[in-house]
Amino acid sequence: MSWGEERPLGPARAQGIIDLLTTHRDVRQVLSGHIHLTSTAFHRGVPFTTIAGNSTTTAEDFGRAENKVRRTGPAQMAIVLSDAEQTTVHFDNYVDANPAF
Repeated sequence: MSWGEERPLGPARAQGIIDLLTTHRDVRQVLSGHIHLTSTAFHRGVPFTTIAGNSTTTAEDFGRAENKVRRTGPAQMAIVLSDAEQTTVHFDNYVDANPAF
């Protein structure tokens, strides 16, 4: 079993998900969270948005502890407002300190 086959929404099933979404005429937003990156894009006419959730990035140096640099990203939430005319995605960083630790 490959990596994508063992996960319900893994890479092996991505095309099927896109095909399903594009058969519907009124998909207003696909929202995914905890992706470690905030982004918005259209793919085959379907709007996709990811929110950061909460993230930590690491520049590892496997030497002494003082050589390790980590930064946290924002803890985010998103609110989607949609009607027949438009869809708006509002992002809010409810924790945005981004400290180095």
